[in-house]
Amino acid sequence: MRQDEVAEIAEDLEELRDALCDVAEGETMPADAAMRGHAALDLLINHLENLADD
Repeated sequence: MRQDEVAEIAEDLEELRDALCDVAEGETMPADAAMRGHAALDLLINHLENLADD
C-alpha cells in the first residue's frame, strides 16, 4: 500500500471518529453526525475497493 493511500484511509477514519465524538459530546444532532459518518464510511469503502482492484 502506498503512503498516500494510507493517508486517505486515515483521513476517512478520522472523519468517522469525529462524527461519532460530536454526537457523544452532544455537539451535533445525531442525524447530522450519521450523515457525516455515512459519507466517511462511503469514502473508506471506496478507497479500500480501489486498493483491492490494484
